[in-house]
Amino acid sequence: MKESAVADALPALRDEARSDEEAGGTLDRKDRPDVAASLAEALGLDEPTVQTALDDLRTERQEERSAALQERLDAAVADGSLTQEQAAGAAKAVELGILGGHR
Repeated sequence: MKESAVADALPALRDEARSDEEAGGTLDRKDRPDVAASLAEALGLDEPTVQTALDDLRTERQEERSAALQERLDAAVADGSLTQEQAAGAAKAVELGILGGHR
């Protein structure tokens, strides 16, 4: 329940942060602790509980992204676009944060 409540509340908090950013503020990873505090206050939960839920959500989403990437790489190997070695290298580069987004 708490994880879904946090997940449901995140979009509103992100929208608020984007509005602040558009008004000249910044949206930065260093502000992540503030996210847990803001959500805890909005949801009436303690901050450690919210932080645990955020960590769980982040892990779940990373696992989903990894599985989707592996499916795309497997398809590329199957259709001959990549060799197995190239696919493994691409997966490792993403895992290390060299390619494909933020860690």
